[in-house]
Amino acid sequence: MNEEQLIQRIQYQSQLQVTELQEVLNKLNGLSTLLNKAMKNGVVVNKQAYNEFADKYNDLVRSVDGDLQRAKIKQAKNMDLLKKD
Repeated sequence: MNEEQLIQRIQYQSQLQVTELQEVLNKLNGLSTLLNKAMKNGVVVNKQAYNEFADKYNDLVRSVDGDLQRAKIKQAKNMDLLKKD
């Protein structure tokens, strides 16, 4: 693999990781909206179970968001390193 192919591969993998994490975060946000509507419309009746789920859900969102931010930083660092060459 030559240098140009390696650069393209690094750029592609960085972008793919960011894109995949962003898609997961978007889906989680959509689920949150759906659950909030269900709660407001009285579909969810066990509030304790809902709150326990919401806590775990929020932890998951924070984790994915943290991974996304780290992936964006890594992508930016890769771009900076590649530009210096």
